[in-house]
Amino acid sequence: MLFNRRKPKFEMLPEPERGVVDEAIGPNLAGRVKAFSSIWPAEIYQPDSQKVHLHPGQSVFVVAIDNITLLVVPM
Repeated sequence: MLFNRRKPKFEMLPEPERGVVDEAIGPNLAGRVKAFSSIWPAEIYQPDSQKVHLHPGQSVFVVAIDNITLLVVPM
């Protein structure tokens, strides 16, 4: 039996939130970000960019949330 899998929809934040990379994030590589007083799974929110790498300690903006995964961009 096949299930109809929908691509998860994400919610854009009304204003970006500041965060700090805790575990490296890269193209097709999820990591972790400290934001909202906690550590969250995170991915880069730049579907067209394959060259962005975020390193631990680097500041980012959280721009959206997909389930429990934060979508971030470099500051």
